[in-house]
Amino acid sequence: MYNTINEKVSNAFYRDAPLSVGNTTITKFEGRILFILYGHTIAVKDIEYGTLTLDTCGYPTRTTISRLNLIDGVNVYTRKGKLYLNGKEWDGEKVKLAIK
Repeated sequence: MYNTINEKVSNAFYRDAPLSVGNTTITKFEGRILFILYGHTIAVKDIEYGTLTLDTCGYPTRTTISRLNLIDGVNVYTRKGKLYLNGKEWDGEKVKLAIK
């Protein structure tokens, strides 16, 4: 079931299709696609500006990291108590990336 939820969430985010499953919601708002986990927006895809904004919202948990890793081009992990995004140390605060 876990893989099914991940697949549904990932597909919805890339198809810009609203979805609510368990603790995760994908929704459209003002031309952007929001990836919401437990009521916190952890990713925003803005097609118009070609950006992807990521944020742990202060919760760099395994669930948050797992959900962020569903996004193509995003690799979040912890090593020795530090958080990393695509190989660079990250404080978990908002960061914008170019959409690939």
